Amino acid sequence: MKLKELNKQERPREKMMARGANALTDVELLAILLRTGTSTRNVVDVARELLRTADDRLGSVAAMSLDRLRQVGLAASNT
Repeated sequence: MKLKELNKQERPREKMMARGANALTDVELLAILLRTGTSTRNVVDVARELLRTADDRLGSVAAMSLDRLRQVGLAASNT
């Protein structure tokens, strides 16, 4: 599902503007930083896959090399 197909209240950026950053999950925060998904996965799905790969720890995502981030992003687009 494309992000634009979600209700505005469910989109990370709009949710943050309406309710503040504290209302967001780690996946939603990461999705805002990523800004865009892939041709086959929306940004929230890619963010979810990155976090899953990093044992659900934002610090582990931050420590990933650019090559590893790309690998996970590409793997997310192929599933």
